[in-house]
Amino acid sequence: MLSPAELQAIRARSDLLLGQLRYNSLQNLLISAVFAAFFSQVSAESWLWTWWIAFVAIALARTAVLVWLETRDFDSRRRSLVIYACIGATAVAWGIAPLACGTAPADMATIVAISWVMVVVIGGANAFHDDYIATATLALPATLPSVVALLASGHNTAYAVVCAIVLFYAHLAVSCIRARRARLIEERLKAENQKLLQEYREQVDKAARELDRRLRIERELRAAHHRAERLSSIDSLTGIANRRHFDAALEAELSRAMRLDKPLAVILLDIDCFKQFNDRYGHNAGDDCLAEIGQLLTRYARRSGDLAARYGGEEFVVLLPNSYLEAAREIAEEIRRAIIEQAIAHDASPVAPVVTASFGVATVVPGPEDSPRKLIEAADKALYDAKHAGRNRVALTS
Repeated sequence: MLSPAELQAIRARSDLLLGQLRYNSLQNLLISAVFAAFFSQVSAESWLWTWWIAFVAIALARTAVLVWLETRDFDSRRRSLVIYACIGATAVAWGIAPLACGTAPADMATIVAISWVMVVVIGGANAFHDDYIATATLALPATLPSVVALLASGHNTAYAVVCAIVLFYAHLAVSCIRARRARLIEERLKAENQKLLQEYREQVDKAARELDRRLRIERELRAAHHRAERLSSIDSLTGIANRRHFDAALEAELSRAMRLDKPLAVILLDIDCFKQFNDRYGHNAGDDCLAEIGQLLTRYARRSGDLAARYGGEEFVVLLPNSYLEAAREIAEEIRRAIIEQAIAHDASPVAPVVTASFGVATVVPGPEDSPRKLIEAADKALYDAKHAGRNRVALTS
């Protein structure tokens, strides 16, 4: 019982033979016609044209069989046997050719005809490569009739020709062995190359998967880092910037304003009587109030660089780059009025029945002696003045 790999090899070999036979059918007809035309002039007793007609019939029958074979799904071994039979039929026809010349076996014309047939066999054997069965199926029937006729003649020249034919057999055998060895080496190298290629592909796939994994982890880490940074810079209650974010932004904007010789303003605000609000309405209501005012402030941080932040407790801060004192005061007034318009009830406040806020505004065109701390202290002092003056108002740094 042959293995699937062996059956596949037989199938591949039969496909190769089938292709070669289709290719050399017309070639054989042309060579046989030239052979018949040339050697029919040698002897009046020649019956080469009869042979050629028979050869054409065999060639046509072989072609019909090959076409039929291509339309049938035979198993690999049976398919190969039919192909070998077609080769053998053609070989027998060529084996009869020297005898059809009508000359004596040892005659020069016969020897030339035998040589012609041997050349045809060599051409066919080269096409069959290392298939020793196909080579033997072609060589033996094509030359054995001539060998028998030569030996039967008993002529010395005949023996020399037989020796040449034997050497011819040896040459074909060596050629088949070499071709087979070359094919085996080629198949081994091909298998090794396929193995190396498969290993290379596996390594590339593994490296690609590893790279994808690392890139995915890196993306996840960057996203996590971005989320952590955002969370670390956002006040969880109000959803706006926290004190840490504000301090970093203030330092950066102060340095920028110093380089460009531009003003920088800070609005510091504190919700009036917020302790009483918590005592009256509870801490949950206090948290809601802080969140609502925090979101309100974001509407007034309109420009690039503007920042609204929770500074701590009930204190908020707005950073306004490139803003002079009067412009910052106007924005603070807008915010103050907007907080009142929110109409958050606060009946425990002595200032108004709704939530209000006090504002301190400071601005500076910074020089080498200025610092973020000094600017905040100035805004805080103005805020203190606003509270001392009765709350719910905007005070400017003096």
